[in-house]
Amino acid sequence: MPLRASFFIDGFNVYHSIKAALADGAITHGRWLDYRALCTSYLGLIGPGTTVSSIQYFSALAWHRPGDAAKRHKLLMEVMKDQGIEVILGNFKRKDIRCQATCHQKFVSYEEKETDLNIGLRLMASFHKDECDVAVIISGDTDLLAVVREALTTYPTKEIVLAFPYKRHNNHYRSIAPLRTIKIPAQRYEDFQLADPVRLISGRDIAKPVGW
Repeated sequence: MPLRASFFIDGFNVYHSIKAALADGAITHGRWLDYRALCTSYLGLIGPGTTVSSIQYFSALAWHRPGDAAKRHKLLMEVMKDQGIEVILGNFKRKDIRCQATCHQKFVSYEEKETDLNIGLRLMASFHKDECDVAVIISGDTDLLAVVREALTTYPTKEIVLAFPYKRHNNHYRSIAPLRTIKIPAQRYEDFQLADPVRLISGRDIAKPVGW
């Protein structure tokens, strides 16, 4: 029977990968990414006749950043939801940090929270409920190492494919077997861009943000 694949996307891991690809000149645009098209483009590598069980996108809205970054991100997530992608949001936690090297001044930083935990919980739940045969995790974050190892131990009949975004490859996952890994080249971001504008099922149009 055809395999059922669920995709778990680490949103900021992909975002920083796209930024790196743009900075390297590997692509000229990429932020208006069609995540559903990107995911389905890998079905053939998973196995003949593989179908999409679910696509889940994990991120957080950076309202603390200046400008309209969070508003642009929110528009992209509206498109994802319209495509049937489930969006699971964490949050940013404020941290007061003191410079230990020279100036000893305090400054404010923000750290994304809950994304790794949410991916881990959803991954284990999907296997437990038999919602998929294969989990495809799009991330290179080592914080997911423990949950990947535990999921494969607890559910030995399931498979995990780790898809490393451009420049996010991580050799720490080599210690886990069986675990298939693939690398997402920068060109994929440019190849799978959303229409401009995107027409939602409701008939509303969402235009690509300026500069994207």
